[in-house]
Amino acid sequence: MSRQATLLFFGVALAAAIVERAFAAQAPPANPVFDVASIRPSRPDERLEIFVRGRQFVTTASTLYDLITLAYAIHARQVVGGPSWMETEKYDVTAEPDSEIRPAGQQLRLMVQKLLADRFRLAFHRDKKDMSAFTIILANTGIKIAASPNQTANAGVGFQGAGSMIVKSATIADFANFMQRYVLDRPVVDETHLTTKYDFNLKWAANETQFQGRALASEPAQGTADASDLFTAIQEQLGLKMESSKGPVDVLVIDSVQKPTEN
Repeated sequence: MSRQATLLFFGVALAAAIVERAFAAQAPPANPVFDVASIRPSRPDERLEIFVRGRQFVTTASTLYDLITLAYAIHARQVVGGPSWMETEKYDVTAEPDSEIRPAGQQLRLMVQKLLADRFRLAFHRDKKDMSAFTIILANTGIKIAASPNQTANAGVGFQGAGSMIVKSATIADFANFMQRYVLDRPVVDETHLTTKYDFNLKWAANETQFQGRALASEPAQGTADASDLFTAIQEQLGLKMESSKGPVDVLVIDSVQKPTEN
């Protein structure tokens, strides 16, 4: 991998600096939680970062929306209701598990879910709502990308600038989540039903609708100016099709929430 590429690992998103770390598979405790968690208002000059440092889960300038979309692997549009401060109030979080684990992937998401319930008193119910989305299906050519040699690793994504994406040990569902989290402005739904993990690169000519609010938005990758648009690139390079659609999408409807309890 180029030294310019930064590897991001599924479940830990860094929207501004795009930094995440991988950890080897381990036998986690049955019910891991964050034993110690500090939640403080961010400084005005901070930018959004979410990452794992050693055993610590760390964020700066993260809204409750950022934390919910991370914890439940959804797009911000799939969070319905709640007070306006969920989108405007920004927090720095430092949380450490109650064991020697290094949280990653689904394990980390579950731990963040518990943190939100405990410190923000987050309560919600699930529903469906008609909205615009993107759907990923298999193209007529069939899948064009190679299965990863490591089917047990945490999924990861790296960027060399807007329009150059490196994916490791990821299912198509992981890829869909990466796209809705970092690149696109609406939910992305995987309808391929493929469970294999893949390694692949994707290059395309990014446009103004992509990477909104991300640091990469103003940094197009080298060599992508004459590349295909995202939809064409996904079909030509991956053997998948991403189509615009509108219909019922799973949503989290906020029932109650509070500003975080004091440390």
